[in-house]
Amino acid sequence: MEAYVGTIMLWPCNWVPDGWLACSGQTLTVNGNQALFSLIGAIYGGDGTSTFKLPNLNGRVAVGVDNTTQFQFGKSGGNANNPVSFSGMGVGSVTLNASQMPQHSHAVPSLPMMVNLPAYAGGDADQSAPQTTSVFGVGNYTDGVVNYPVNVYSSNTPDTTISAKGTTSSGGVTGSAGNGQPVVMPVDLSKAGGVSTAVQPWAALTYIICLVGYYPPRP
Repeated sequence: MEAYVGTIMLWPCNWVPDGWLACSGQTLTVNGNQALFSLIGAIYGGDGTSTFKLPNLNGRVAVGVDNTTQFQFGKSGGNANNPVSFSGMGVGSVTLNASQMPQHSHAVPSLPMMVNLPAYAGGDADQSAPQTTSVFGVGNYTDGVVNYPVNVYSSNTPDTTISAKGTTSSGGVTGSAGNGQPVVMPVDLSKAGGVSTAVQPWAALTYIICLVGYYPPRP
């Protein structure tokens, strides 16, 4: 199968034709492979005097050079083995934990929910009107006859939470809780398994490189 020395192509068979080698990062001798060495040198490894290496494309996808620090000629990156795992019908996935999740938001559907609000239950409330640092507290003044203003807000550090049951969302949560902090809608990663796709759809073939063939003319 004639080609220019150094040509790399995908091969659909489980064997390699004569004059070609699989691109598996193997070490070759310079004396026995002078034509190929004169083209690729020790870019992919070896001492550059008596040995050199072929590019290793096992479990990797070739990308075009873009002359940046990310995709420099002859360099490789990523991890062909970990943390990617394969299961089922060749689906690649990687398990993420909460610390690896970027900051993001979720739309809240219009349905009843429960929102936990901070409160102070350790003593009497001391404010009749909410302040920017107030939380809900325990009312402390009424005689059952005269309607006096009742303190229901506290300036103390919250020590518990109360649940606003039956609260209905109209598609999003805005505003703040009693201590001026945003209302938090927790996302439970365990319910989704904490799994995210990490590998594009793939089919395994063999990359091969021409060892014996036409010597390519330089421009």
